[in-house]
Amino acid sequence: MKFTRLKIWVAGLIAIGLIAAGCATPDFDTTRSIAQFEDALRQAGLQVCSIEDTGIDAPGAVASAVIEVSLPSENCAEDSRDQIRVDEFESQGARDAAITTFRIQGPPRNTTAFAVGNYAIFAGQSSDAQLVGDLDDAVKIFEAV
Repeated sequence: MKFTRLKIWVAGLIAIGLIAAGCATPDFDTTRSIAQFEDALRQAGLQVCSIEDTGIDAPGAVASAVIEVSLPSENCAEDSRDQIRVDEFESQGARDAAITTFRIQGPPRNTTAFAVGNYAIFAGQSSDAQLVGDLDDAVKIFEAV
């Protein structure tokens, strides 16, 4: 009788372990880099005007950068640039908390946040549909890295 209870207990532990393993988020990895996101922006057809390492500004972040982009036809004119903030995190919890805080605080109009691997990407205030579409393409390229 005790052997049957032990088997049920062990089977229960295995089931809990499998459920926990299935709940893990496979997209959180640390194999990407800000340089790869910069490449993805270019591949999507955007011109990278500047990239500035801003240090560690977000709680839980290990690196932060602001990238200014524009459409190639705008040639990085001051009034055509869109800012993208990229924060790198060591944990999924810190990344998700940063995005949740951003959303709760009421982001500026036309601003959005993406979670890609260990990065949170906060994209600008552009009203240019082509730039927004190219940025969306860049995020998809970065996800595929």
